[in-house]
Amino acid sequence: MKLRYLVSCLFALSMSGCSQHYLKPNENVSLEQRSVEAVQSLYTTSGFDYSGQVKFIAPVTAHQKASPVVNDAVLMQKLKDYIVLQGMTLQSEEIKAFELALQQISQSGTEKGEQASMIASHFLQDLTISYDGGIDYRKKLLALNLTARYDTQGLLVQARYPMILDVQNAKFYSDFFALMPYFVSAENRNQFSYVDFSQYKDKIDQVNLAELVGYIKEVNALPYVLAKPNQLQRLNLSDADKKLGGVEKIRLTSTFEEIAAQLLAYSRVNQDYLTQTVFQVESDAAANKTEAASETASTLKTEHAADAATQTVPIVDAKKVIQPNATLAASEPKVQVEQHKPNFAKMSAEEQADWATAQLDELSTAALAISDQSDAQESSAEAVEDQDRETIINQDAHEAENQSSLASDELSRSKCKAGIGKANLGLDTYLYCAVNYDIDLFQSKSRKDDLGIEEKVEQFSRLTQTFSPQVKNQRMSAAQFKTVWQEKQPEVDKILVPAAKRHTLLVDLVLDGKGRLLKTAYDATLLDSSASNDAIHLMINTEFKNFGSPKAINQEVMQTAKPLKDLAKNSILRDYLPHLDGSKDEQDDKFDRQLQKLADESYARHHSYLKTYQTIYGVLFARDYPQAVKHYSAQDIQDVATLMFYRHFERVDTTRKLTRQEQTRLKQLEKQYPHLDEIEPLYEAAMEYAQKAKVNVEQNGMWQKIQQQYRTPEQRFEHAYEAYYLLENPNERSNPVLKHMAGRLAKFYIASRQNIQSEEIFKGLSQEEYDYLETSSFKMVYVKMLQGNSN
Repeated sequence: MKLRYLVSCLFALSMSGCSQHYLKPNENVSLEQRSVEAVQSLYTTSGFDYSGQVKFIAPVTAHQKASPVVNDAVLMQKLKDYIVLQGMTLQSEEIKAFELALQQISQSGTEKGEQASMIASHFLQDLTISYDGGIDYRKKLLALNLTARYDTQGLLVQARYPMILDVQNAKFYSDFFALMPYFVSAENRNQFSYVDFSQYKDKIDQVNLAELVGYIKEVNALPYVLAKPNQLQRLNLSDADKKLGGVEKIRLTSTFEEIAAQLLAYSRVNQDYLTQTVFQVESDAAANKTEAASETASTLKTEHAADAATQTVPIVDAKKVIQPNATLAASEPKVQVEQHKPNFAKMSAEEQADWATAQLDELSTAALAISDQSDAQESSAEAVEDQDRETIINQDAHEAENQSSLASDELSRSKCKAGIGKANLGLDTYLYCAVNYDIDLFQSKSRKDDLGIEEKVEQFSRLTQTFSPQVKNQRMSAAQFKTVWQEKQPEVDKILVPAAKRHTLLVDLVLDGKGRLLKTAYDATLLDSSASNDAIHLMINTEFKNFGSPKAINQEVMQTAKPLKDLAKNSILRDYLPHLDGSKDEQDDKFDRQLQKLADESYARHHSYLKTYQTIYGVLFARDYPQAVKHYSAQDIQDVATLMFYRHFERVDTTRKLTRQEQTRLKQLEKQYPHLDEIEPLYEAAMEYAQKAKVNVEQNGMWQKIQQQYRTPEQRFEHAYEAYYLLENPNERSNPVLKHMAGRLAKFYIASRQNIQSEEIFKGLSQEEYDYLETSSFKMVYVKMLQGNSN
């Protein structure tokens, strides 16, 4: 199932209001039907309370310390040889910096697996997670309180985190600072706050709740409906079960792989039903297409095939953007362009450029709305042609992809595993196995039979080819799916790992006298190896009570809750938030700076995309495949880099095409490394450094010339914009329209620095001029002007 399906399923738990319903026990009913009625009883009541516990059983085993991979003379000498091959000479300080950066990254990567396994064994053994809460379907409320407890002889840590989801009013409540009370003032501690997600409510309301609940009920019933007779058995009740009021206990014995396959296959056959009837995605998309087709196509801006860093100007809808002096329809309000006055003294150069770009967008799009209807019709015809052309290109690409996929079947996972440890394997074979199957051909033989996550994902993805969606837009029930599953069972067994290697999953159900579910107990084997004592078990026990009258939802705290942003205003957390943006760690950032410096030096010396790309590719290759660097020559690695570069040459350098000699070389490399036809290892990463190096070198030289040649800020901005635009769009040429647009932007720059109303600057703006408005170039020049004190 896709992520949006899973999220919507969570919402369904608190949105489906149903009348309370009790099940009558019947001793003559099969275990299958009793189990199905029990698990579905949670969806046939107006609400309930629940509580449970999660416990890990993880043996603490000894772990060998990982040894560094990169810290050896052979690898560093190979890397030095490769740099020399690119015509580069590094100083001793640069070599030491690269050696240190590579060593730190390599040590960090190779030790992570062992360290994670060791930490998991020690930590999980002493960790207990408990939870409680309630679900009220009528009020559309879901409460969940999580408590984590870490208990050892010398340390006791316990944390409780409460949450309430109010779907009806589109709010999520929590004591967000429960785990960090020292981040807020004393009066705001233990204070509930909320996050408002009402902007997504239209998407939630689009879901057909009745159909979604029906689907979830069938999903819960699926493992029991598909279970073989020997997989369901009745167990004796424990004293704890009897104390809860249990009168019957049923166990399902299965495996994680089998149940996962069942759920995936079931979602596959109901794919059309889910998208069209439950989530109504397709019908909504069709409506959007119809509306989009009726829009005036003069609002479309041609996208330039430029570098990955190039940003396009937002698409303008001339029917919705109203010019200041136009005659308005009675139903359409007038759009006012506001000239905000920011405090430049408290803003960085980038923030000021962002503000100016926003103002520019408002002014230019408002002015553009004066375009003639004839221009709109002409653009509409061009847009249709572009769409038809794109459709043909996509069809050709799809056919090429299918043909390429057939060609790559010759190098399967099993063949890659069979090649582990063998000599004389081509670099393309090594990369293909590493990228597609995460198999290192130079690893030890002992890992040959390991089953990785990627292989499991591949197995499950093959199920989507075995099962297909229904033709009719109706839900297939679990009982109906049983026939399909039994027919496909032999094929499924071939796809999944052998039964002996699957991970056991036990599910115990405790039922009361009315057939309702009182308790569930899961025992799942998460990790396993050849040694049985290395297995990690996950135990989950959940109890249900107060059917029809949940009491665990504290609605009083919801009434006194404040917006989260209000609580964070005067907290220390506000100062830390800008740093919690997923930035790179210190080692990666150090390596990134060092590599970009090398790229800039290479391009400054050779003024060649290819040489710069080859240089960076080799260093990245040494970082990600250190073992391969020691087995293959510098020429082999450079050949692969050259193949990657030539394959996408016209996309990178639009000023020319491959020469006949380069085309010949490309064909030779494709024959020499046939398995690289399907993969592009490190291509995007290396190209990003090379492209940035080209921009850095050319911009620095260009900006220095502009500073020397022109005196006034307006002249500098005008000529800098034109030059930067052409640098970002190398397929374009200087022309009067571009120069005129650059002049407008230069005047706008001066006006923005003085907070002057500047609507007149874009008066009479044509579509042709607007096509030369590139926000990325504008922002780049704007920042350069501020940094150069060209105010």
